[in-house]
Amino acid sequence: MGEVPKRPPNKRPPLDRGFFSVALKTNKADTTPIVDYLRMEYGRDFSLPVNDSLEAAMVLLYSITGDSRQERIAGTHLANLILLYAKRIATTTDNLKIHRRSKLYRLFIQALRAKIEPADLTLLTFNQDLHIEKTLLEIHRQHGSVLPLQSWFALPKMYCLPKPFPIRGRSSSDPLFPIIGHDDPCVAVLKLHGSFNWYSVHRSSRPNSDVLFNPGRRLYVSNSATTRAYFTVRHRKRTDHARPIIIPPVSHKSAILQKDVRELWAVADQRLRQATRIIVFGYSCPESDLESASLIGRCLNATRRSFALHIVDPNPATVSRFHDLTHCPRIHYYDSIDQFLSVGQSIFN
Repeated sequence: MGEVPKRPPNKRPPLDRGFFSVALKTNKADTTPIVDYLRMEYGRDFSLPVNDSLEAAMVLLYSITGDSRQERIAGTHLANLILLYAKRIATTTDNLKIHRRSKLYRLFIQALRAKIEPADLTLLTFNQDLHIEKTLLEIHRQHGSVLPLQSWFALPKMYCLPKPFPIRGRSSSDPLFPIIGHDDPCVAVLKLHGSFNWYSVHRSSRPNSDVLFNPGRRLYVSNSATTRAYFTVRHRKRTDHARPIIIPPVSHKSAILQKDVRELWAVADQRLRQATRIIVFGYSCPESDLESASLIGRCLNATRRSFALHIVDPNPATVSRFHDLTHCPRIHYYDSIDQFLSVGQSIFN
């Protein structure tokens, strides 16, 4: 959001609040059935500002998925809502340009100038878009020679996924990330809610929720740099249907965490416990996301160890949320990315 502050709402990355009001204008055919279903079956009109929450809709739909016919219908709407979310991400983030004034680019440059080694930098994100990867690749291309034994971009190693796991490129006109495999240390990108270039393969173009959220589904990584809500993969004489592995921010997500993604949470636990500087960008740790709150609370406990905690968020209530979770006696707060970047160099040094 910080990269596109002057864009109209329909061209800005979707947030939790206000998601449906925008989607009803940009993707009406996909959005209306979901909103109508929630209104008719559960009496909540998500087109109204007071109810307009992507996460609340996902939580409600997930809570009633199951084996009965009505529960299967709810599961179908949840799967369709994730597809709708993917479409909104694609149309608002794929065209983001990486340049020297980009916020994330400037943040990484500050870390580089402070001689932070890439292996000491962990990016833990609940976003599923590919903006981080694109920015790291640009840094690697322009400044990779500064630290020849370290890497700012290493696909697939930077994802810290268990090995071995398959990688599939896509034969299309989409831009592709280079596959850079080596044993050198690199920046870690832990995407705890999945990624739009991680996908599972299904025989059906509309897999039901039990299949879509099966923890045992195989994880593939594509080196496509374009977000796709879904696409087809040719396998011998058969056409399979690929769907992105996206974990909705719901309670008890451990039941649907793909097994490789589940292992990432253990890596995140270790990295957070070892961290001496934590910078939180625009993440409020919503009440409904119990696993994320538990991760932060148990790993960032200021009563057990000391660390520096910096929060960048326009909503000051986020400071109270993290104080309650971490008991950190002193939290450095910045109400904008620009404010943080103005002092960021001293933070890294």
